[in-house]
Amino acid sequence: MKRLVIISGAVLAIVAVTAVCRADGSHEGFSNKSLHGVYVVKFQGTNSGGDGTLEGESLAPVNGVGLIKADGDGHFTGMQTANILFNTNGSPTAASPGPCPGPFGVCTAVCTTTLKGTYTVNPDGTGSITATAIPSGTDLRCGPKSGFTTSSDIILRSPRHLVFVGTDFDSTVGGEATRQEREREFHD
Repeated sequence: MKRLVIISGAVLAIVAVTAVCRADGSHEGFSNKSLHGVYVVKFQGTNSGGDGTLEGESLAPVNGVGLIKADGDGHFTGMQTANILFNTNGSPTAASPGPCPGPFGVCTAVCTTTLKGTYTVNPDGTGSITATAIPSGTDLRCGPKSGFTTSSDIILRSPRHLVFVGTDFDSTVGGEATRQEREREFHD
């Protein structure tokens, strides 16, 4: 009987410690509701350089910023602007049919897209995001007018901050997002 009481006490201590960990959000207790509000996004990496091939000089460096608004129920909207450096050798591709301007034979495209998507947040803070991105301009290097789908895996550091890595087959893009706060919140 004494052994059972000691074991029961040890189990209760573990449960109490686990409850404390969950209360501070360190390892458990996340959900879709954890991701809500407007987030400032920054990202960088490489993606297919416009002609669809995934090797050699077609790979293009990309970096960008954006804003997304998550509703806490697994849906978001937003926009992003990316700067993409195409054709590092100056050769034309299907998406950039002419010679690249500039003294170094490079073509850059600044692409703004609107975003609409869904997300899932697991209890441990991991999750995924899928978005449809619709280019707002006419530059074919920014993607088809009908848009394209992009996916990422995420990990929430807290409801205010997450990191992500793209899981698309034609890019290696990663970054982070931080919930935007009004100036008043910083001074309170």
